[in-house]
Amino acid sequence: MKAAVFSDIHEDVAALEKAIAKTETLGCQEIICLGDIVGFSVPFYDHLTSRNASKCIELIKDTCSVIVLGNHDLFAIKQLPFPLHPLLNLPADWYTMDYPERKKIANGNFWLYENELDTLISKEDKEFLSSLSEFVAKSYGKGINVLFSHFLFPDLTGSGKWSLRIRELLPDHIAFCREKKCKVSFVGHGHPVKPLIISENNELFPLDFEGSIVLDPSIGINIVMVPAIGNRKGKKGFTVFDSDKLELSAIPIG
Repeated sequence: MKAAVFSDIHEDVAALEKAIAKTETLGCQEIICLGDIVGFSVPFYDHLTSRNASKCIELIKDTCSVIVLGNHDLFAIKQLPFPLHPLLNLPADWYTMDYPERKKIANGNFWLYENELDTLISKEDKEFLSSLSEFVAKSYGKGINVLFSHFLFPDLTGSGKWSLRIRELLPDHIAFCREKKCKVSFVGHGHPVKPLIISENNELFPLDFEGSIVLDPSIGINIVMVPAIGNRKGKKGFTVFDSDKLELSAIPIG
């Protein structure tokens, strides 16, 4: 089976439509979404006038077989991440606190979204986002189970400021993959300029767009960080996972 893996759409409906169209030409049987469907921060994106959070949610609902929550999705619905780590154990009234109070408690360890514009979504959209899980483990047969999450355990939604300290989370994430009997893990959140494959022994393998690689689960767990659909700084794109061949391909969308 060919599965397209999307992440970090950030309300970029034009890029999302291009990505969905490409999955059809590639013969993908399913689409996975790793979260951050919504969330627009002025310094980081350039699709201000064309952003459409509600349409992005509609497209993801209509096309994706697996959808998980990202940190910006949580912020849009004012929902706290599941407290799998002391850093994520925030006060229940977190979203009613004023900014200086939240900044003091966060102490530089938690995203505060001070540059985030209001997410223009309906009550039904919010209910849909609230219904999503923080991770999904799926079996593709032949002993290949795959974990899908926005980021690494214990911060599966990417709510903490760990983006630049990925290797610190790797041991816990590898252990979580083993607990769920998963040999491959797909994550987003990092907005890499090209897909990154992180081996169990901390080796990094970047994958150029239009390129492909065959994963080898016999040497340990493979973590794949996929590029962003909505991205200003680097190429926009996604990955395709062929579960029969264990082949990973990097697909640009321009």
